[in-house]
Amino acid sequence: MTRIIAGQAGSLRLEVPQGPTRPTSERVREAMFSAIEHLVHLDGARVLDLYAGSGALGLEAASRGATHVTCVDSSKKVRPVLASNIAKIQRSLGEGHTFLAVTSPSVTYCENIPPGVFFDLVMMDPPYDVAPSEIIDCLEALGKNLSGDSLVVVERAKKSQELLWPESFQVIKEKTYGDTVVFLLTHRR
Repeated sequence: MTRIIAGQAGSLRLEVPQGPTRPTSERVREAMFSAIEHLVHLDGARVLDLYAGSGALGLEAASRGATHVTCVDSSKKVRPVLASNIAKIQRSLGEGHTFLAVTSPSVTYCENIPPGVFFDLVMMDPPYDVAPSEIIDCLEALGKNLSGDSLVVVERAKKSQELLWPESFQVIKEKTYGDTVVFLLTHRR
């Protein structure tokens, strides 16, 4: 089990899927959201949680004010747990929030987001063995669907292969928490 750290649904317990998922620790999520809230206004934000697993990152954003959260994960085994967690947070938050759970590879989802759909915050917490090229492909596909002042958060293992960010993205903050590195990026059109 993991839990929502802060906001309207603070302390709400979330299920964690069995298997290869690796939920972001509460300590890292708390530090991550502290940085995010200094850069992005979460009230009313549209959030995309890629490689969602339990959905803890996207649902944390909802607890802190985001009104639309799309959680994407390729594993069909994750789907029931993610659906259960979304139902829990919907009951806790009440009306005014929209949640969408999508079973799809993250790159495929990003390549097929309809024009005119924009996200203010994108959270990417891929399994540590995901190739850097897949992360870059996601970012390149996302460019057309990021709002003007959007923020992209990428979580990686400290020992992961270095990422060569697309030219349209700029790392504005990099922070290490134990063996986890979190990158905060902005996008230039």
